[in-house]
Amino acid sequence: MNCLKCGREIVDIKRKIYCSKKCMNRAGWSRKDKAKRLRSIKFREEIKKQSKCTKCGWKKYPEILEFHHKKGEKKGRPFAHLLTKPAFEKELKKCDILCPNCHTYIHYLERKKNKDYNVPKYIQYGKKDS
Repeated sequence: MNCLKCGREIVDIKRKIYCSKKCMNRAGWSRKDKAKRLRSIKFREEIKKQSKCTKCGWKKYPEILEFHHKKGEKKGRPFAHLLTKPAFEKELKKCDILCPNCHTYIHYLERKKNKDYNVPKYIQYGKKDS
């Protein structure tokens, strides 16, 4: 993945958008970027209005539909950072559109399969790390 500001490859796993704090500080939102962001939000909302939950078919309040990455698909940037239609559509191909109930249920089943429910060990059994 490349830095949004300078284009260099991001080596540090913790950094997801910029390669350094220097780039992050330089990258403040310009007017042009804000306009792109607003268009991106409107585009996301249009997609949701035309969609329904792929599991149960619910479509009463399309504004609250959620994007869920299909199992095995590598996640890209967060949807909030996708400012162009092609980038958004590319990421959307990796996703299902779900209602909040179905989305929560799918993640519950994934955690249940994992048996540790993704809870830290010291919380699991009431033990604290020493």
